[in-house]
Amino acid sequence: MPVDVELGVFASAVEVTLTTNLNLKLASSEDRQVIAGIFEVLEPLKSGWGVPWEGVAVTDLRLNFFGPDGKPLGNVGLSPTLVTAHTLGGFAQREVSPDVAQRCLQLIGYETSDSGTGGSV
Repeated sequence: MPVDVELGVFASAVEVTLTTNLNLKLASSEDRQVIAGIFEVLEPLKSGWGVPWEGVAVTDLRLNFFGPDGKPLGNVGLSPTLVTAHTLGGFAQREVSPDVAQRCLQLIGYETSDSGTGGSV
């Protein structure tokens, strides 16, 4: 079932952290250029979102976005072939090419393997 995902909420983020799905912090940035770069990668993913009958996948890595008040704005899960989003109380996922995860991880400064996913995405 197709769903709309509003990624624009992440544009107001002042901090983004990369964590495991168990919330272990791997990297973090408050640099506006880094946050804008990640948003630039994610923003074009406006369509193609859905909720599979078995539920949204749990990815190994997650980008968590925080607003000026320190409160969470939502998160985006990263894997080599899909991204997940938790925004405004909803969950969804969509397929992507591997370069989406690679670019986001590079922007936040997370070292990746030759596959571009650190072997754990």
